[in-house]
This record gives sequence, structure tokens and C-alpha cells, in this order.
Amino acid sequence: MPIFTAIVTLVTAFAATTFGGYVVSAVVGIAVNYVVAALFTDQPAPGEKAADSGKGVDYQVLDVSYQLGARVQLSPATTNKLPIVYGATLVKPIIVDAKISKNQKTMWYVCVLCEAPATGNSISFSPTGGQPLVYWGDKRIAFRGNDYTLCNNLVDDYNGGQVDNKYDGKIQVWLYSDGSTAAHYGAPTAAQVLDSSNIDPESIRWTNNTDYAMSDCAFAIVRIDYDQEIGLTGLQEMSFYVNNTNKQPGNVIYDYLTNVRYGCGLPVSGVDVPSLNALNVYSAKKITDTKT
Repeated sequence: MPIFTAIVTLVTAFAATTFGGYVVSAVVGIAVNYVVAALFTDQPAPGEKAADSGKGVDYQVLDVSYQLGARVQLSPATTNKLPIVYGATLVKPIIVDAKISKNQKTMWYVCVLCEAPATGNSISFSPTGGQPLVYWGDKRIAFRGNDYTLCNNLVDDYNGGQVDNKYDGKIQVWLYSDGSTAAHYGAPTAAQVLDSSNIDPESIRWTNNTDYAMSDCAFAIVRIDYDQEIGLTGLQEMSFYVNNTNKQPGNVIYDYLTNVRYGCGLPVSGVDVPSLNALNVYSAKKITDTKT
């Protein structure tokens, strides 16, 4: 339990001094950041490899094509930036806040996933329209019944679908696609979750959605109950499925070039819109397989 206390002290202090209750905006997606850097220099973007080995998610199935480890869950740091996700992928979160219970047996982590997209597009967390796709380490969280926030068990999709029931009810995940009030699956607002009477007052509860608006951010709150016997003593590396309705190539380029929050902020007059529209049409065409 002392390690729980040390974690919450470190993360809460960071969030209070660096973010002041808010997440820094005007950030650039990792993939787009690399592409833009490559356009203007012969070198990869700072801190990035020469090529991104990560594969996108085939959202017709449960992530069987995704290569685990291609993205890294980031610890709190002033240099961390939020990505803007286009289409569907798995995202490693950035931890920006943490709370501990009065009895030091439960923790709540605030995990930021990405920028919320511009008006006209939206974020979802399920590849099927049902349960959200969330990984705890390399195992998928299967949620309980119609409650898509509470863990029922962990499923190892990479080893024949083996089921681990020992985490039943000990992990809970609330998902928010755009700020603290845009909750999914009938979840309460972020302030309602983090103003629990069980939270130690010294952890600074989120008393309302105004001071902790998390504006223009998609994020998750993860609650875990300490259980040393089953090895549940901290937050494992997690992956969250995120799907932005903006996925056509021309629309994606237009959005990134013109968006003033997470993109280049160029005026529309400086963008060749007809060419981008033509790109959408061209990319939507079916390709004939000529193999014999």
C-alpha cells in the first residue's frame, strides 16, 4: 500500500503544478507530426523513429492484427503531447491525475487518450458498437453484462481466448469522448466519479465539471482495487480503442491543415480543397485484383 501512496503523491503533484487542472491543448498527433517533419527535413521528427511500425486496428475483429508494443504508455511529463487520432487505432494513455481512497486500497487514474476532433466528427471506443475495446497489459477487458464500465474478467485473445476471472469487479473504466461530461455507456460525469466520498480529501476531489472540464480531450478514468494476492498493485500498461469518424484522406489532410487547436491553423484560402475532394473520390474507388 505504501507504493500506492507514493504514486498518487507524484502524479497529483505533477498534475497540479503542470496542468493546473487542465490538459495542455494545441498539440500534434504523433503520426502526423512525423509526416510534417519529413516533408520539411530529411530527418525524422524529434524523438521519433525513422518509420512507424505500428499497425492500425482492423475494427471488424477484436484487434487481432495490432502489434502490441508499437506504442508506449507515457508517464507524466511536461513534454508529452496528445495525438489527434484519425480513423481507428489503439492508443496508449498519458496519466495526468490520480486519486487514492481513505483506506489506501483503491486508486483512480485519469488517463488522457487524444484530442477531441473538430466539430462535425466524433470519437467512439467500440469496434462493434457494443463493449469498448480496452486492454489491460496484453489482455482484453471483458465488461460485466450491460455495465460497460465494470470488469468481469480478462481475456487473452492471443492464447486461445483464455479467461482470467480473478479481476472481477476490481477494475472499472469510465470513458469520455470530449470533456468531462460527454460520458459513454451511461456513465456519470467525471466530477461525479472523482468526487466520491471514498477519495482521500488530500487527493483533491473533482468537485465540478467546470474546474476540471478536460475541454477538447478524450480520456478515461480507471479505478483499481488493491489486491496483492492477485498481483493487482498498480496500473498496468493499457491500450484503448479510439475511432474518429474523420477517416477519408482528403478530409483528414484538410482538418489537420486548417485546425487551429491541434493542426497547422492555415486559412481555408491556402488549401487546395478541390484536390482534396478528388483524393476522397479516388481513394474510395474499388481496386480490381489482376493476379492470376
